[in-house]
Amino acid sequence: MASKNPLVLLSFATIAALWVGAQLVDIHYVANLMVLVTAILYAACHLSLTLREEQALARGEKPPTESGDDNADNKDGDDEEEEDERPQYETLKTQDAMQFPLIGSASLFGLYCAFKFFDKDTVNLIISVYFCLVGLAALTASFAPVLETLGPK
Repeated sequence: MASKNPLVLLSFATIAALWVGAQLVDIHYVANLMVLVTAILYAACHLSLTLREEQALARGEKPPTESGDDNADNKDGDDEEEEDERPQYETLKTQDAMQFPLIGSASLFGLYCAFKFFDKDTVNLIISVYFCLVGLAALTASFAPVLETLGPK
């Protein structure tokens, strides 16, 4: 899902430049915050619109045709082939939502057991490594559209 929108690419570049620039140069925090928040919001809103289109396709809605004719050329039964090509996405179901309290309780009980049987420093190290890996995965997913656009095709 590589974005060709130059403003989205500019917002990703702004985020990266501010992150690196704030490490090297003293940037006024109000200016840094305003520009960074604006760039993040623009990129996130654009990507959520793309996600909305993908979810509509996953529900079975047909994409709008450019010519305006609702598959007038498609009389040979190619609808079955188009349904097979439609990407499959996971959605949150009621049964999944009902499992959240159980999973949350099990997580808290596991954390209680970890503090009961291990010392505080070991538990903090495990949690720090976990959050480091999750943050790395989030950054990878955030910058994947930019890297796909810049990379070879």
